[in-house]
Amino acid sequence: MAAPSGGGGGGSLVGFSNSFTGTAQALELIGDHCYAYSGLLTIDNTEATMLEFTTGNYYSVVKVQFNYPDTDTGDDFKYTTYLADTVVQSMTVDYGKINYPKEFYIIIPAYTPVKCTAQNMSTSTGRIQIVAITGRIYR
Repeated sequence: MAAPSGGGGGGSLVGFSNSFTGTAQALELIGDHCYAYSGLLTIDNTEATMLEFTTGNYYSVVKVQFNYPDTDTGDDFKYTTYLADTVVQSMTVDYGKINYPKEFYIIIPAYTPVKCTAQNMSTSTGRIQIVAITGRIYR
C-alpha cells in the first residue's frame, strides 16, 4: 500500500529515497513519475493477484503492461485490472495468435485501490507471468 502521505510504499529503503530495491506491492513514486513491478510470478488456473495497492493524494496516467516470458507454452491467459473492485480492463490472450506484451493506458484517481490479476485459461499448470505499471502522477 502507498504511504498515507501519498508517497511510495514498500520498495524504498529507509533513508534512501528514489532507490529501486526490487519488486514491491505498492505504487512507487519518483518525482512526478510512478511505477510498480510484480516480478516473476507463477500463475495457474485460478485468478491470482499480481499487484495490489492504493494510490495517494494524486491522480496518475499509467501504462499497464502484462508479459508472458514463459514462451515455450501454448497457454491462453486472462488479464484483469480493477479500480476499487470494478473491472476497468480485461483481456483474454490467445497465445498462438497475439504477440506479447499486452498493454493499455488508464487514469487512476486519487486514493483508489488498484489490483492486477492473471489466470491461466488453458491448464492448471503454473506459468511465469509479469505485470508492470509505469506512468506519471499529477497533484
